[in-house]
Amino acid sequence: MCAIFIAVIIFGSMSPPGCSGCVARQNLTDTQMMQRIRQRGYLFMKNKLIGSNGSQNNIPNGAHAGTTLCPWKWALDDNPDRLPRFLSKAVCPSCNHYCKAIHYTHTSLIQRCDRTTGLMYWSWMPKTMAIAYVYVPNRK
Repeated sequence: MCAIFIAVIIFGSMSPPGCSGCVARQNLTDTQMMQRIRQRGYLFMKNKLIGSNGSQNNIPNGAHAGTTLCPWKWALDDNPDRLPRFLSKAVCPSCNHYCKAIHYTHTSLIQRCDRTTGLMYWSWMPKTMAIAYVYVPNRK
């Protein structure tokens, strides 16, 4: 049962935007699907996000976290083809030149389309985003 569920995730019918060459559904038996998964070297892992409401952040969207000199606030970076779908990031639309962004690289799973086979797959991808802004008085 677990193997079928993982196979559905890997070879599912969801296509990311702009992936017109992907095969929507294939008629594979459970054995054929497991054989294809093993041949391609996919890893099996538990997905703790399944069954959640999609909100993975304890920080409310739009909450102010900065200072009067660097008035940044929290925002959500939304990507439906990524696990986790939502990542918190810092935005500072009114920051001046003396506010410096502090960056952090998140690693997440991204759903992509293999153009040669037309199948969907998940791959680990880094995503660097600002997580805070700090005041640097001598910055030019």
